[in-house]
Order: sequence, then structure tokens, then C-alpha cells
Amino acid sequence: MVYTFSNAQINISGTVHNEMNEPVINADVFIANTTIFTKTSNDGSFRLQNMAKGTELILVVSSLDYETFYKNLALNNSLENFQIKLRDKKDLRDVVVYAFGQESWKKWKEIFTRTFIGTGKFADQCKIINPKDLLLQYNDRTKILRVRSKKPLQISNKALGYDIVFDIVNYNYNTETQELSYIGFPYFQDSKGSKKAIKRHKQNRAIAYNGSIMQFIRLLYNHRLQEEGYILLNEQPRKEKIFNPLKARYINHLANSKNKIPKDSLAFYESIKNQPDSTYKLVRDSVSVSEILKTENHNNYLQLKSRILVQYQRVTYSDLEMKTKPQLWQYGSSISGLELRDHTRITIYPNGSYSDPDKLMMSGIWAKTETVSTLLPLDYKE
Repeated sequence: MVYTFSNAQINISGTVHNEMNEPVINADVFIANTTIFTKTSNDGSFRLQNMAKGTELILVVSSLDYETFYKNLALNNSLENFQIKLRDKKDLRDVVVYAFGQESWKKWKEIFTRTFIGTGKFADQCKIINPKDLLLQYNDRTKILRVRSKKPLQISNKALGYDIVFDIVNYNYNTETQELSYIGFPYFQDSKGSKKAIKRHKQNRAIAYNGSIMQFIRLLYNHRLQEEGYILLNEQPRKEKIFNPLKARYINHLANSKNKIPKDSLAFYESIKNQPDSTYKLVRDSVSVSEILKTENHNNYLQLKSRILVQYQRVTYSDLEMKTKPQLWQYGSSISGLELRDHTRITIYPNGSYSDPDKLMMSGIWAKTETVSTLLPLDYKE
């Protein structure tokens, strides 16, 4: 599969200091959701290389004693001598944490793991290495579970072959409405393994990718949705009138029959005769790519006036079983809902990323499969 990526490569370099203007040594500097990562040197300097031009990325700097720094960057040219100042982290003792007993803490930790890591067979092989660093808060009045972490989460995904460092800034899950939102910045490193393991990782990554929101955005950007098995539909069905050909055929047969009609057949014909001449069925109209993909000033935008349904036709039972529990989806169907808050638009990029992720609301199969256990870096290539 070939996608439209820019061949131009750009770099980011700079220095990291604290509020006392002292260099911050050994801080993690990375592009969120990618494998692009480095650490600051003894003078606080860093350099990230070989990023694609024309893509919006999030530069993240993380160090244990400081608040996480992040900044959206539209990379059209290399960025040199970028100065970053980190603020001291608030004392975690100032954070109100509800006192849980061991069983209660285990309950909320399991809810967090299910919604954050996932539920399928991939999730069974995806583990948080440092769960003791989780800070769990539950408000019984609002029914919201909030999660933060003392340190970035260390996650081992043996199914996809990634070691993930996930700096989770905020996580909110409403246990009543099941609405989930979180902000976090992961970076990926390939796990070490045998040739057999690497081959398995490659196969599993392809399964995770096919039918994902990343694949959808990449294909939408390149006008390839239909040929790769995606169908777009209006969420609201409409009534379509259909005629009853069976009634016309049998009545005509009854009128022209020269033989005596048996009683049982006559009763059958009478039941057909009493049927309406026409009826209605509910149909959903298709949505064209041109209705949702807009191009202005060399930028591509996803624009939705209302909620649409996205169906991926090449899904298999075994693939979905890897991503989520079978009872959470309807057999033979991979349909997701897609909606934009305030019916605005977001910018989309060829690597599968998009601006304003908090505006894009997903439901259906994506709400169950787009979890950390299926997460791929933005620089993933088929």
C-alpha cells in the first residue's frame, strides 16, 4: 500500500531548562504517538531527526520532577534552538486521593485497565508494569473515575511487540454513561525478540491497523476509502416505498385460473389478497467522500454536519476477537459512529493523525477497539 507522505525530512533541536534556568538532564523528549525519542544531555540539549514535513505533531518533554511540557507544532521547516522551560511539579500530596481498601482499589484499577488497555486477546498480552504508580479517584456523586500517575506508565504490549511509555496527564471515565476521555502522550519502542516473534508482531500490527481510525484517516486523506472496503452511511434512515409483487402475481394467477382452486390454496391466496399493495422499508443513504472531505489552502479537513456511520467490510471474526470481547459487538458487523462536537471540522494528515482529538467522538466498534492494546505509532508503515 502506498500513501502520500512527504519525502522532505526536518529536525527539531533545542535545550530544556527549569525555572531556575538550570539545564534539565536526562529528560524524555519525544514526538507523541511515535517512535521518535531522545533524552536531554548534560547541558539540557536535545535533537530529534527525520520527521516528515507538513505534518502537525506534538512535542513532549517529560521529567519526574516537573510538569509535562507539550506543544503542537505544524512542521513545515526544521526548528532549531527551541527553548523549553519546565515548571516544578505540584506535590502529589496536594492531590486529593480517596482512601480505598485493597478490594476497592482493585475494582477501580480493573475498570481503568478494561477501558484504557482494552478487552480482546491483544489486551491479554498488554500489561502495565508499574500499576502501583496509579492514582485513582472516584466521585460517587458525579460517578466519575479520575486517574493520574506518579510516573509515566510503563506498558508492555507483547502482542504487537511494543514497549510503551505513556505519560497520562488526565483520565476521566463516567461509570454511569460510560463516556471516556483522557489526555496522554505515549512513545513506542520495538520490543526485542526472535525472528519468529518479530514475524508474529508484524502480523498482529496489520490486524490492529486494518479497520482502525488511523487507517480510516489515512485512506480518507488519499481518497481510497471505497477501494479498501469502507462504506459511509447516514445515521438517520429514511422510509422507502416498495410494492408487493407477490400480491399482483397471485391475484393475476387466481383470476386467470381455469381449474378449481383447492381450499387450502384458496385460503393462501386470500391471505395474499389481504396484504397491502405496498409497504415501506428503512434505508440509509450512502455518504460520499466529497461530502466529508474538504480541501482548502493545501490542507485536508474532515467536516461532519451530523453523525455518520462507518462500515468496514473486510473485518473477520478472528480479527475482531483480537481487539475486543465478542459479546461487545454484533457478529458480522464492524460499524462505528463518527461525530464532531459542535459540528465543526478538524484537520487530517497523511500519517493518520488529526487536530483537536477531543472534538472527534467515536461510538460503535471503534469505541471498543481503539485502546492501548491496539495502539500503533503514527510512523507505522504497512
